[in-house]
Amino acid sequence: TQGDKVLMPLAIQVHHAVCDGFHVGRMLNELQQYCDEWQGGA
Repeated sequence: TQGDKVLMPLAIQVHHAVCDGFHVGRMLNELQQYCDEWQGGA
């Protein structure tokens, strides 16, 4: 933890022919929403 935040290391590796930054960004936003709900921040 850092202050009131929980830090979670994350590594993402995708091939550009299958996925691009747009899709990774959408996935990260959804992951953040799940984490916020889990922590009671929603």
